[in-house]
Amino acid sequence: MVTYRLTANPTLTRLFQLATKKVFFGLVKFWSGFHSLPIHWQVD
Repeated sequence: MVTYRLTANPTLTRLFQLATKKVFFGLVKFWSGFHSLPIHWQVD
């Protein structure tokens, strides 16, 4: 199992956590930046 292998290796787990955190914060930053654009989208 992938989860078992990840938990068995602390370095891999830390790298995995860092990667997911980076992706998450990148998405949040992108989303907030996207919503702060002067363009207002209209939904019908």
